[in-house]
Amino acid sequence: MKAYGLTQEFTTPYTPEQNGLVERFFRSLKEECIWQHRFESLGQARIVIERWI
Repeated sequence: MKAYGLTQEFTTPYTPEQNGLVERFFRSLKEECIWQHRFESLGQARIVIERWI
């Protein structure tokens, strides 16, 4: 993060009012991708998730 000049901000998990964009992204990722597959390995999960993104 330092290399990009970013600062880290902590928010309460599962609170869309604090971090709505990220919470919505993770919800969509889970509903549309992760919960639709039964991954055999971490490598397979990475490939499928990268394709979804």
